[in-house]
Amino acid sequence: MRIVRRDRTLAERLIEECMLIANETVATHLKNTNRTSVYRIHETPSEEKMSMYQKVLNYLGQDIRLHLDELEPRVFQHILDAVKGTDIEQVAQIMTLRSMQQAKYSIDNAGHFGLASKCYTHFTSPIRRYPDLMVHRLLKADMGWPDGYANCDTKTEFLERAAVHSSEREQVAVAAERDTVDLKKTQYMVPFIGEVFEGKISSITSFGMFVELDNGIDGLVHMNMMTDDYYFYDEEHFLLVGKRTGQIYHLGDTVTVTLVKADVEKRQIDFVLGEVDNLMRIQEMMKNSEGYVGSREKKPFGRSGISKQSKRKGKGHSKSSKRRDRYAGTSSVTKNKKGRKDHKGSKKKVKET
Repeated sequence: MRIVRRDRTLAERLIEECMLIANETVATHLKNTNRTSVYRIHETPSEEKMSMYQKVLNYLGQDIRLHLDELEPRVFQHILDAVKGTDIEQVAQIMTLRSMQQAKYSIDNAGHFGLASKCYTHFTSPIRRYPDLMVHRLLKADMGWPDGYANCDTKTEFLERAAVHSSEREQVAVAAERDTVDLKKTQYMVPFIGEVFEGKISSITSFGMFVELDNGIDGLVHMNMMTDDYYFYDEEHFLLVGKRTGQIYHLGDTVTVTLVKADVEKRQIDFVLGEVDNLMRIQEMMKNSEGYVGSREKKPFGRSGISKQSKRKGKGHSKSSKRRDRYAGTSSVTKNKKGRKDHKGSKKKVKET
C-alpha cells in the first residue's frame, strides 16, 4: 500500500465546470423570482488579510500593491501566473488561499468572490448536502409542483436559520474529514519510523515547522528538537531564524528529515532535521521535553486558515500554540554582503466546490 498525489483528469474538470454552470444558472433563476432563496456566498477578502498577504509577497520579492476597493479574482490569478514555475509558486498558492474568506450559505446574495460569480448556489448534490435539497424544494415551489416540499421550506425565517446551521455543520464535517485523513496518514507512516525523507517546509509556527513529503503527508519538526541553535519565530514573514548562527528557514525550503514518531492515537507525525544516529535517544528527548509535550498535548479539532501565533518569549512557547497552519508556502532568504535580503526560493497561487 502507498499514498500518492492524485491529479484531476480532464473528464473530472469538465464535469466540475458543468456543475458550476448549473449552480450559477439555478441561483440566477431563483434570484430573479424575487423570493427568499439560499445562496453560496464567498465575500471579498478582509483588509487585514490583504495587508498580510501583500507583506509576504513583497518580502518574497514581488512588487505588488493591493487595493481593497479594486480587488477582483483576476488580480490573484495574475499574481499566481507571475510566479508560476518559480521557487515561490507553492507559497503564493497557499498564501492566496489563506487570504480568502470562508465560504458559507446565506439568504443574502453577496456573490462568490473566489469563482468570480455574481450569483451562486449549491444545486447539484441534493442527496448528500442539505442546502442543495433546500434549493431543489425552492425550485419545486417556484414551478408550482403539488408536492415535494412543505410550506415552511419557502419561509424566510426557516431558510435563514437553515443556512446558518448548514454553514456551521459544514465546518464540523470538514474538521472531521481532516482528522480522519490525519489518522490514516499517521497509520501509514508507522512502519517508516527511523527512515530518512526529503520534503518541503509547508508551514511555520511559533513552536516549529511542518515539513510536507512528496506524497502529501506532513509532520512537525518541533523547535525543541532543533538543537543546533536557539530559533525564534518571525511571525510577519513566516520565518524561523537562528539567533546565534543566523540560519533561516523559509516556507518552501527543501530539507532532509528523519521520521522519529507516528502517534496514531493523537494523529501526529514528528520529524527531526537531518539523519539520526540514535533514534531511541531522540524519542526519549521528545518524551521528556516540557516544551514539546506542552505544545503537542492538545490538538485542535481540524485546522483552519492563518492563525496568529504569539512570538516566543525567552525559552517558553505561547500557551495558545496549537497544531495549526498546516499548509503554507515557500521561500529562501539570505543576507548579502550589504545586508540586503536575497531570495533563493519560494513562490505563489487559488478554489471552491
